[in-house]
This record gives sequence, C-alpha cells and structure tokens, in this order.
Amino acid sequence: MKKICLLLFVLITAVFSSCAAVGMDNLPAGELIKTSNSPDNQYKIEVYLCGGNATTANSVRCAAVEINSQKSRNIFWQYRQDDAEIEWLDNTNVKINGIKLNILTDSYDWRKHTSLDDDLDYWENYWDID
Repeated sequence: MKKICLLLFVLITAVFSSCAAVGMDNLPAGELIKTSNSPDNQYKIEVYLCGGNATTANSVRCAAVEINSQKSRNIFWQYRQDDAEIEWLDNTNVKINGIKLNILTDSYDWRKHTSLDDDLDYWENYWDID
C-alpha cells in the first residue's frame, strides 16, 4: 500500500510540475535580435530568437517592457519563425506577425493556437508535397 501511495504521489507531482512549465513565464531566453519602441516611448517590444536544434525549429519570443520601470512580460511566442514583424497600432496595441495584441492584457502562445492541420500544411510546404 505504501508503494502505491508513493507511486501516486510521484505521478501527481510530475504531472503538476510539467503543467506549470508550460506557461508563458517559462519560455527559453533566446538571443535578442531587435527592439521596437511604442509611439510614445513608454513601452518597447524586445524580440528574441530561440534557436532550435536537431528535433525542433526556431521560435520567436517577444516581451513587452515598460521602459521606465524595466518590468517585462512575455506576450508572444511563435514556433517555426526566425523573425518578428512589429507594427505599432497605437501606444499599447501592436501587431506581431499579423497577430493583434494589447501589450498590457493580451498574449499569443502558438501552443494554444495550433492544430494538426497547421502542422500538416507546414510539412507539405516544407517538403513541397502536392
């Protein structure tokens, strides 16, 4: 009975630990490749390239930074990207790679906005499959 309880405890702990690591706060650091200031210069978007390896592609992480306090939060993470096109719509709204975000309240995480069809489309285009 003790072994079963211990095994259940280990499994439950592992599940909760892996779930906690999935959030926007636990993304790879990456290498800073560009910054873009808001029109009023109160905020900036920092773009980081998170390098892939043999089994994963590159991804892009963007952090919104309040310039005076240097407080930042991740607002954008997109897989299979090497760069981010940033267009400021106003002082707090931005379009990153075509996705509109309010830097104070919104975030985009590709893991929550992808489907099997997106993956299949990518690989068909990658290998030029008709």
